[in-house]
Amino acid sequence: MRYARWLTVITAGILASVLAGITASLAWDHQRDDRQLLPGTTIAGVEVGERSVDAATEAVRDHLASQLEADLMVHAAGERWTVSGHDLRARPDVQGAIAEAVARTEDVGLFELARFRLLGEEADLDLDVDLRIDRQELDRLVSSMADEVNLEPHDATLAWDGERIELSDARDGRALDQQAATHRIREGIIDRRAEVELPVRTITPPVPTDHLAPLLGPLNDLTTAALDRQITVAAADTERTVTPRELDVRPDVDAILQQLPSDGTDAAAALPDTPDELPVTVADETVERLVDELANAVERAPRDADLDWSSGELRTIEERSGRSLDTHEAHARVVEAIRSAGDRVELETRVRQPAVTTEDLDPVLFLRLDRRELQLHRDGEVVREWPVAVGQPSHPTPTGVFTVGAKRVDPTWTNPAPNGWGADLPEVVGPGPDNPMGPRAVNWNRNGSDTLIRFHGTNEPSSIGTAASRGCVRMFNDDVIELYELVPRGTTIVSIEG
Repeated sequence: MRYARWLTVITAGILASVLAGITASLAWDHQRDDRQLLPGTTIAGVEVGERSVDAATEAVRDHLASQLEADLMVHAAGERWTVSGHDLRARPDVQGAIAEAVARTEDVGLFELARFRLLGEEADLDLDVDLRIDRQELDRLVSSMADEVNLEPHDATLAWDGERIELSDARDGRALDQQAATHRIREGIIDRRAEVELPVRTITPPVPTDHLAPLLGPLNDLTTAALDRQITVAAADTERTVTPRELDVRPDVDAILQQLPSDGTDAAAALPDTPDELPVTVADETVERLVDELANAVERAPRDADLDWSSGELRTIEERSGRSLDTHEAHARVVEAIRSAGDRVELETRVRQPAVTTEDLDPVLFLRLDRRELQLHRDGEVVREWPVAVGQPSHPTPTGVFTVGAKRVDPTWTNPAPNGWGADLPEVVGPGPDNPMGPRAVNWNRNGSDTLIRFHGTNEPSSIGTAASRGCVRMFNDDVIELYELVPRGTTIVSIEG
């Protein structure tokens, strides 16, 4: 018994001495800069117990550096992206975690530290490292993801395909919840997850397919009736029968949709009751082509009255009125018929009068130089004929078309060539039997100017029927008096060789 008591005393003394030594050693360690952390300390999953502050800091930083390079798979609406903490400029607060580990180590008493070392126990201290992510970089990333994910909803709609109205189905839209996405990506990086799914909201279009589907059949029936009816467009003795469809008329689908209730209730009741009430769009160019075709068929230029002597005889070509179509008014009338369900359009033509009529060419003096004959034509008939003398070959009577100019009674003759062929003649001869011009003179004009050629009488009646003058046309005195009375100024003169 005494031996056992002594053994206990000795053992207790030894333990006290060892514990005192360990305590002294720990007290000395607490004063050193390279003090060790509590055994059993873990920071960000790295065992750093009984390591110095510097060694623990380096180990944790190395570990987190590799983790920040790891990819986080991000999913949203079938799209995929990979992002890492490095991409988001994440900065781990290693120094803060180390400082907390040091503080926890210092909070433990020296005797408890000695017991941990003596007995090999651990503190079971697990610390995490705060991760600071660049918010602007994260917002920029989420915004770019939203650009790829977001989709505008499409209303169901009706459209004309050239033959009939077709229904395009509605399509849901979607929108990325950017605030929640930012939170999930941040947590995924911090928690070192492998992947995260971002929340996407479905956007329902205001006009779903089932609002318009029941209208498709009734609308196409109305469209067929409106576009396939026949319209006859007539002008003068020409007409065309066409359908609005052939004129590229189409239903105004936008106007139809605007008349429908926005909530889709009782939409069928808002449809037009009859085909003529169906809003349509008219292609102006096609209507213009139709009107131009009609104009080309019915329009004609007026024809002036004219004289023809190509056969050697004088013939009057009668004038003909023309006609024109007011294409602007015609276009408006056709469009009105299309919109009002009219089946016939009568287009009025305008008469275009000729500039020259047969009255303007009546009477006509027709001179046949080869026959030495002058005819008076009225209403296309020869009413008088007179024998005449015409110009000598050296001084021929001119040919062509002229008009009657000045008319003179008892004209005075003035020698036209006193230094030439008239050198042996008087300079002036007054009215009387010796006057070479006889009792009357009827001047020839061309383009409003006197030509110095005349119909006149003669003091040499024996020259009638010959080529005896110096260009003028001689007549028997009684005949020239009759001519003077029968033809007014402006009467047309046609002179031909024959």
